[in-house]
Amino acid sequence: LSVTLAPQAGKVLVQAQASMATSSQPQLAPTLALQMPSELTLLGKPAALVLGTNVLLASGITGEVTVTLRAASAASWQFSAGEGVSAALSGSDLVLSGSVSDLNNWLGAADNLRWNGDAAAVQITATAAGLVQASASLNIRTPLDGLLDLKMGPAPLMGASATRSDTLQISGNLTVTDDWLSQRGLSGGALKLQASGAIVWQAITTPLASVELRAGGALHIEGTLEAAQAHLSAATSISGAGLVKANQLSLNTGNGDVGSAAAALRIDLQGSDARLGGQVRGAAYISEASGNLMLDRLRASGLAALSTDSGSIVGVSQAGFADLQAASVVLVSSAEIGAEGDALVLSTASLSASGVGRVLIDTQGAVSVSSLAVSGTDAVASVNARGNLALAGSVSSSGSLSLNSRGEITQSASGTVTATGALSMSSVRGNITQAAGGSISSVGASLDAGAGMALGSVNAGSGLLSLTARAGSILDADTTDNLDLSGGSVWISASESIGENLLAGGLVAEGGLAPNALDINTATISAVAAGGLRLNSEASLTVASISGSLGLVSTDGGDISLNVADDRLTVAAEVRAVQGGSISLSVGNTANTSVLAISGQVRADEGALQLAADASVDLVAADSAPLAMSDLIRTAGDVVITAGSGLRIVNADGANAAGTFGRSDSPGLIRIVGNQTIAANQRLALQISGEDDDQSDQLQVTGTLTIEDGSATPATTDGSVIDIQLAKDLQPRLARSYGLIEAGSVV
Repeated sequence: LSVTLAPQAGKVLVQAQASMATSSQPQLAPTLALQMPSELTLLGKPAALVLGTNVLLASGITGEVTVTLRAASAASWQFSAGEGVSAALSGSDLVLSGSVSDLNNWLGAADNLRWNGDAAAVQITATAAGLVQASASLNIRTPLDGLLDLKMGPAPLMGASATRSDTLQISGNLTVTDDWLSQRGLSGGALKLQASGAIVWQAITTPLASVELRAGGALHIEGTLEAAQAHLSAATSISGAGLVKANQLSLNTGNGDVGSAAAALRIDLQGSDARLGGQVRGAAYISEASGNLMLDRLRASGLAALSTDSGSIVGVSQAGFADLQAASVVLVSSAEIGAEGDALVLSTASLSASGVGRVLIDTQGAVSVSSLAVSGTDAVASVNARGNLALAGSVSSSGSLSLNSRGEITQSASGTVTATGALSMSSVRGNITQAAGGSISSVGASLDAGAGMALGSVNAGSGLLSLTARAGSILDADTTDNLDLSGGSVWISASESIGENLLAGGLVAEGGLAPNALDINTATISAVAAGGLRLNSEASLTVASISGSLGLVSTDGGDISLNVADDRLTVAAEVRAVQGGSISLSVGNTANTSVLAISGQVRADEGALQLAADASVDLVAADSAPLAMSDLIRTAGDVVITAGSGLRIVNADGANAAGTFGRSDSPGLIRIVGNQTIAANQRLALQISGEDDDQSDQLQVTGTLTIEDGSATPATTDGSVIDIQLAKDLQPRLARSYGLIEAGSVV
């Protein structure tokens, strides 16, 4: 059986042949047809030969099909086998083999088949099973001026209906209008259009099922391009004041921008499963006109500036791909960015973002945040970086804020971080470093560094400021006495030192310890470090337990130093130094009325204790029972008290209370720089531990030692206020004198 369709206006020539064998069980014979343009004008050398995705029309054929393209010059063919299709030259023929589906896909792709020759006639033959055959001819022409309009011919009638596919290749520029689409019967259909020049879309009222536009120049959207699926590509730029409405939208440029800084490309994604993707080799300026902007692996080699008029910016990529990849990213959302449990995933070096309510951003590498602004009631903001996180500008949230990095977190001198709610900052493996001039403020703050910290201005408002350095020290970022840390209460933990530069493992930094105390302003302080602790305060404060912690503790031989420039320093929890570490606690004001009040134990193993105040150092009894100095002050080293009225034992009201002055470990020195009073119901206990002078306790008073009238309670053996005790088994020699008490004067 042979069928020939005569040419129609010189455009289409289709021939088909088939054979039929009779049998006792009649059945339809397999059929095969070719559908393609009779003429095709190609631009340049080599030029892509795109014949469409419905070149072969078949019924009842399940095996391989062989397509032969015969031209005068076989050397003009350039091809790339693959995608299920084998391709090879045989004499003057190009022979293709594969299934009907694979051949159609291969012939419809832009990169598989190219012609690198002059005008030629091509004879095309398709054969299946050696019996079913179809043939057609194609004239390849050289470029011409004007518009070349090529259409596929209608599919032959077969057992199943065939869909219509329009493939248009245009030489030069093209303007697409509603009339242009209507004349071609494309309303509601599919359009695939390729032009060697620019494409200007001016159509407004013609929706399509799908659109694929490929412009050899620029693509201008001046009307409304509406399609369920839209694939837009331009060799240079995609721009215009029009609107692109689609469910699935892909934007692609070869070397140019999408939109501009002055006029972003306006799009309107349709449906809850909508998405925007593509490859932009330039900058992308895109604005979502209505609803959410849903990103699915959108790539831009330059800046990606995305915004929404009334919706959120969210990511819908799967399998760990970035929702948006660009050299730098600017996001302006009228609602949220990201979603709960599904943060927007970026791959970028620079980020600026603003949103309302919830802004959740993850980055796949290091990122510098030039600005972040999150507004709205109970706002929640977070940036999680898989690399380093640099805070280079203003970062703010009207609610909570979380900044996390797997590497370093750094803040520039001009950087500000502000949250009206709680703040959380963590670096998994690196330091948290503020440059001098940077600032962090919130209501409650937690900073957790995998290494160390250098801080210059952190204010937690009335909330708790919690600092943790897991493998390093916590340092003052500047060399001034400006306020470094502020909060209703401050808790500090460092694996090395606080206020001096000791590296992980106890190594001294290259520049030495560089001691520089942290300047704090808080009502309550608690801190622990392996090395030294150096803290200064411009306001009265209390050393106290926070969530079960001790007061101030050095766990590995460091010194503890706390200086308060105000009226009162209260020690209500343990202050502890081990090995040879010393403890220095001091308070002073301009009126010389300051008091150091101790109700928690101040203890050093071997180091000296230096306690100073303008008026007095008070040991505060918890109840009416007599208080022993050794219950609150313990060390094998010297005890030095510097205060106008020396050391006092008092009750909660500050009045003298019953108790005993004496050392916890003998022998040793109690030195009072100032005056000292042993009040009624109080006594002084000193021990002689050996025959040498350095084997006895000593009390030294630089001012006046006053011993008030009244019996000591409990009474000494002889009823005196001064109790001299002998070490066990010690027998003093006759006529031996012991220098136990020295004073400027005694009353």
